[in-house]
Amino acid sequence: MSTRGTRRIVMVGVLLAFCGAVQAQGLKGEYFPNMTLSGQPVLTRTENVGFNWGGGSPGDPVAADSFSVRWTGSLTPPESGLYIFSTNSDDGVRLWVGGDSVVNNWSDHSATVNPGAPIYLEAGEPVSIRMEYYENGGDAVAQLLWRGPGIENQIIAAEFLTPTVPLNVKARKPNPTNGAPNVMAPLLEWTPGDGGVFHDVYLGSSPDLTAADLVASHQFVAIYYHVPGLTPGATYYWRVDEIEKDGVTTHPGSVWSFTMQATTAYHPSPADGATDASVTPSLTWLPGSAATKHQVYFGNTLDAVQQEAAGTDKGLVAEPNRVFVPGALESMTTYYWRIDEILTGGTVQAGPVWRFTTCLPVDDFESYTDELGSAIFDTWIDGLTNGLSGSLVGNATAPFAEQTVVHGGLQAMPLDYNNVNTPFYSEAERAFASAQDWTVSEANTLVLYTRGRVGNTPAQLYVALEDASAKSAAVAYPDTAITTTLHWIQWKIPLTDFAGVNPAKIKKIYIGLGDKSNPAKGGTGRIFIDDIGVIKP
Repeated sequence: MSTRGTRRIVMVGVLLAFCGAVQAQGLKGEYFPNMTLSGQPVLTRTENVGFNWGGGSPGDPVAADSFSVRWTGSLTPPESGLYIFSTNSDDGVRLWVGGDSVVNNWSDHSATVNPGAPIYLEAGEPVSIRMEYYENGGDAVAQLLWRGPGIENQIIAAEFLTPTVPLNVKARKPNPTNGAPNVMAPLLEWTPGDGGVFHDVYLGSSPDLTAADLVASHQFVAIYYHVPGLTPGATYYWRVDEIEKDGVTTHPGSVWSFTMQATTAYHPSPADGATDASVTPSLTWLPGSAATKHQVYFGNTLDAVQQEAAGTDKGLVAEPNRVFVPGALESMTTYYWRIDEILTGGTVQAGPVWRFTTCLPVDDFESYTDELGSAIFDTWIDGLTNGLSGSLVGNATAPFAEQTVVHGGLQAMPLDYNNVNTPFYSEAERAFASAQDWTVSEANTLVLYTRGRVGNTPAQLYVALEDASAKSAAVAYPDTAITTTLHWIQWKIPLTDFAGVNPAKIKKIYIGLGDKSNPAKGGTGRIFIDDIGVIKP
């Protein structure tokens, strides 16, 4: 067997051991000895819904035919955004998400996939789930699937589910959706929380909404139009507090945001003023109102782009394309760019000049493949390889690099940690073939991006550097909850924080979880690392 094949088997075994250390998760499944969900259940268990029983029984004492099941509990999404829930069933099925009917196919049929409409969910906010199913005769299939931000269509894993049903007392389903980038009218709508009779609406230019941002008090309808209007291109934040019929009991809502569509090109990526841009970037933007084409200007001096000097004109990009790829750029260099909008009739709406500075790249994880010798775990050495810690780099099966949860580009590094057993820390290391000078062009700060996921145990995240003289030092992130954060966090570390290490002669970089100096029993989880570089802020 190949080394990679052996690794796959070992990794799957270790991951199963990880799962054994975590409390069982899933929905509460209640099985009834009839097709009408009536009477008392004869079997109750906690599980995710991914069954193809064929002609068999789902478990004693349930018969193979003429039974029904009700699954209840909650789902916690890992990322904010639109999700599509679907069922695959043989026979009848009904599904509710957040109290709203999503699927209703309560009839005899062969295995059939029934998708629902997109639903906006917020990261880390539990939402109620209820699925009902009956089996008449023949084969039996009952599966609950989803797809959404960073998730391909798949059966919902137990790690996102709990058997406890949450109260839906908060306002939900905002329209515009949270983070909407191109809103045209100042019209706000939402679904009221259960028991909500009155609604207090807050709207402002900062996420820290206060009483001064209250724009509608104790209104009855779940809709608000901001008559004064809003500024094109500006980002706004809003919140709806639900108030029960006593007029006093209040359930504060989540803070949502949206951006009004601008008259010029806006929302550039890399962001205006970014100091950690990739040396192989794709430049994107959002279109100004009524734009049909986009004139691109790009160069390495402000004056040249402002004056449309020779060499800066990069041509037209037609809607709906809004991307320009300038090719490989110099590291630690500032570039300038501008998008002029071409409107219907040929009118030109000149845009602002944006700028970004490239980083000195350390690892963007884009070069790794699934071939032996060039896989991500061949460069980033983990505990499975060296036997020194509880870390695992890469997915158990190809693709080994993460290709769904990424910050920039197409790949990131998944890093599993298991601090349940000795040595109680998990660490991955990368050695450089020759010493790296991280001080060129006055670079002085190491930067990386990281994010966690639902179910992770809080753990201390640290980075360590080692120079050519074998001197090393580590820096820890100040908050152990970073492993549970469901969005990308940028971590900037001044190179001077690595006391005694020569930043002009770096030989190794380590990324770990746990306290290596004072190890103590901890937990398990997976984090993601992307876009490591050195910058001058």
